[in-house]
Amino acid sequence: MIDASPELQERERTKAVAITEAIRDALKQRQVKTETAELVAQLATMVFGNAFRRWIESKGHASFSAAACTR
Repeated sequence: MIDASPELQERERTKAVAITEAIRDALKQRQVKTETAELVAQLATMVFGNAFRRWIESKGHASFSAAACTR
């Protein structure tokens, strides 16, 4: 459904940015350097997005943790 809707795609991008910023800010509060916090936050958001996509594509045949670990 999201793939067919530009509005929903934009909403997904907005949510991903908010998640990335939240992770970055949490890392910075823990004294992680800004550049490192930004990179780790971006990577974490990408990893989550890929795992979530694989989980959705499994159509209930895999747990989220199994989908996250699939190559």
